[in-house]
Amino acid sequence: MGIPKNPDTIVIQNEYYPSGLKQRQVWNHYARYKNKILAEVGDRPILLFIFIDVNTPIIKRFYKFRSIKLNDENYSYFITGRTVSLSVEQEGNKLRYFCVDVDAGTNISEDEKKVCVLNVLRVFRDIKLISRVRVTVSANGYHVYGYLKRPLKNDEAVYFLRERLQQDKFVRKNYRVSSRLRKDESVINLDLTPMYHRGSHTVPWAFNRNGLICMDVTKNIQRFQRKDAIVKNGIR
Repeated sequence: MGIPKNPDTIVIQNEYYPSGLKQRQVWNHYARYKNKILAEVGDRPILLFIFIDVNTPIIKRFYKFRSIKLNDENYSYFITGRTVSLSVEQEGNKLRYFCVDVDAGTNISEDEKKVCVLNVLRVFRDIKLISRVRVTVSANGYHVYGYLKRPLKNDEAVYFLRERLQQDKFVRKNYRVSSRLRKDESVINLDLTPMYHRGSHTVPWAFNRNGLICMDVTKNIQRFQRKDAIVKNGIR
């Protein structure tokens, strides 16, 4: 992987990075997590969020008219100091895990988001199809995974999980289960879009589009704070 030509160029500047997230930090992070990221994406298509200016991404999903698939040989070509975020697409009719995007409005507290995650995990515990669970950090919420004992068709999985979530009285009362865009900043939407064919979610251990690491917090979600997912000088 080539060192960025302009390593101190800022690609993101926000509340988490008031002094700016630099190309050098992005490059160092992806060099460090290369093996984990390749293991996460496997042979599936990915989307690259390339920041052409501060807080200004463009999406790249094709190379020479074909879907981009990361591997050991092309990793250094596609991953640069401006390739801030990566998402992985679901393939058709062989979904290997449920993925609920806990999409929280700006008026929702971190504790409320965590309570929501715990309730999704509670529903998952009663689903015999699930062999293990996982939680990762998204830009403003969390992704909750339930890994399946056998692959399912995408639409079948979405329908099944939507029904199970809506059957739960607490979930039905407190959250919105929908694949539609959330417009209310006082609502938590349980978005099932990442499960559809060509639906996508941030790759675990990549950056989210706001610069927070999509880190695994399955074992420590109660203690997790957003500042834990910030990188400093390329090292978390």
